[in-house]
Amino acid sequence: MKTTEIEQVVAPPVYTKQEMEAEPQILQRTWGLAARVDPSVTFEEYVYWAQVERAEEEEANRQYIEERGPLTAGKIIKNRFSKGIHHEKKKQLHEASAQITQDSNDTSDPNESEKKATMALSTTVSSSTVSQEEWKTASRALRTASWGTIFYLITTDILGWSSCPFVFASVGWGPSAALYVVFGIAAGFSGWILWKVFLALDSSRYPMISFGDTYFRVYGPKWRHFINVAQSIQQFMTVAVLILGNAQNLAQLSNNKICFVVCMVICMVVGMVFGSIRSLQRLGWLSNAAVWLNIVSFILM
Repeated sequence: MKTTEIEQVVAPPVYTKQEMEAEPQILQRTWGLAARVDPSVTFEEYVYWAQVERAEEEEANRQYIEERGPLTAGKIIKNRFSKGIHHEKKKQLHEASAQITQDSNDTSDPNESEKKATMALSTTVSSSTVSQEEWKTASRALRTASWGTIFYLITTDILGWSSCPFVFASVGWGPSAALYVVFGIAAGFSGWILWKVFLALDSSRYPMISFGDTYFRVYGPKWRHFINVAQSIQQFMTVAVLILGNAQNLAQLSNNKICFVVCMVICMVVGMVFGSIRSLQRLGWLSNAAVWLNIVSFILM
């Protein structure tokens, strides 16, 4: 008679009362720049956190308007020389923490040395880590540009002592005006599309820093690589056209007394020096100066 082997039964684990009452540990999903191109993040998550970000920005803007008060000419001039709202808030936070430290030093407490050591330890730990609020502030400050800065950039790019007059002189008043209107409408429509897509998908939890991120979140990683390569080629050609055009203008101003290659090198060096900017905060000053230089050039021509 054939006998069958009896499988060993494993007893279920025994949990203590403390383990059963303890709350389960929920792992938080990776966010920030590390999750910017994470394929496990769904499209619905991008949209949800973008809506949360827009609501927080609207509330922050409302609080900023309340703290600022009525806008006057003096405040407008003062704001042009300030370092931004993020710098002002950071300065106020440091002043408040310094005041708390001063008040704690003035109090007579027998455990004062122990409290100071605890505060120093907490300060060291907090300074070595980045909080979620600090990350949001840095993420917003990285891509902040006012409408005035954008207006100056567009005006500087379109109007100029060499570009706009050359078009009108070559084509004529009617076709030139029609071209400017048509391309202006096309540029406005393209900007509106980018604006809607950016507001619908960007957030401090999953930031967007390139056009490839947009295609990655809609179509997948392959389209992201394609857009990044195509945009790199397009930017290379754009810079080449700008260097050639500015070098031609410089050669005409010098009455062809300077070698054309030297003119291109000069334009390249100037572009490398002024193109390496860390933020868009002070870019409006350069764009504003460029607009007034164009106006002076129009008057003197």
